[in-house]
Amino acid sequence: MTKENIPKKIESDSELLVYESDDLHNKPLPIEKLIKWRKQGLSYSEIGSLAGTSKQAAHKRLKAFKKAIENLPTYKEHRADVFAILQSQLLNSLTEADIKSMAPSSRITSAAILYDKERLERGMTSSSGNTVNVQMNFAFSEEKEPDT
Repeated sequence: MTKENIPKKIESDSELLVYESDDLHNKPLPIEKLIKWRKQGLSYSEIGSLAGTSKQAAHKRLKAFKKAIENLPTYKEHRADVFAILQSQLLNSLTEADIKSMAPSSRITSAAILYDKERLERGMTSSSGNTVNVQMNFAFSEEKEPDT
């Protein structure tokens, strides 16, 4: 679905991620509103009526998110742990060759992000208005790695 195909009701690009067209009525179905109405105890018929679509279309749209909606409180409670596990897996999967093959700008950006995250973990934020300047020097040699 391209931006040109989205009805004018959508106010920003960020909303493109949560809208899906109801093929029957060709109307956008905003998942955040459907979830809100369902949590308020509305029936699928009532939700369909509010969204200007059928109860079947409302049910179909919500059904796609059922597991995510049910698991959301647990995920939110343990989000930091989930991110820590993924971060560890990602960092442990990198080899020296992977890092060397990165573009210099990617290496610098990655190092800066990791530096910022380390500072946050250590409670060293710069929220007081202080700024921290980090200078990183990378030596790039013309040597090629031997072919294997």
